[in-house]
Amino acid sequence: MKLIKKLGSELYIGMFFLVLGFIILMVIIPNTIRVMHNPLMVSLEIVQNGRVMPSAYAILIIGCAVAIIIQQVICLKKGLVPELIIPSKEEFKETTLISIGYILITIAFAVLLPIIGFIPTSIICLLALCWLYGYTNIKVIILVCTIIPVGFYFLLTKLLYVKF
Repeated sequence: MKLIKKLGSELYIGMFFLVLGFIILMVIIPNTIRVMHNPLMVSLEIVQNGRVMPSAYAILIIGCAVAIIIQQVICLKKGLVPELIIPSKEEFKETTLISIGYILITIAFAVLLPIIGFIPTSIICLLALCWLYGYTNIKVIILVCTIIPVGFYFLLTKLLYVKF
């Protein structure tokens, strides 16, 4: 593997995502998502407001961008320049195949979701991801790949009232 010095490109990436987060929060969400006021449900108005989750994601993007910018400024002040590792051809081929597998699993999730439902699709795709990344403990894999989709299903349907 070769090591080369990398400029503070993360600083520019952080600035890009900071601007993107503010654009999403201040322009896109208010102009695209309407707020329906229901006088009978005053106490649940914030929970049922369609802007809550997108705004939370935009705030998360802004927070991560600020963290990246602060980290890069501290590194540049200390004179630490991050290093970029250039993989060999074999490592590049392996990571490319894993990336293609990940993309195919994501496409399979999108295709299978309306056909067989959320829980079976999630279990199948999580099992495929575990196999792709080389996890071998079958008992743990099966346990995790069933608990996570079922937990998310109940979280989405019972707590957040998402209809499938």
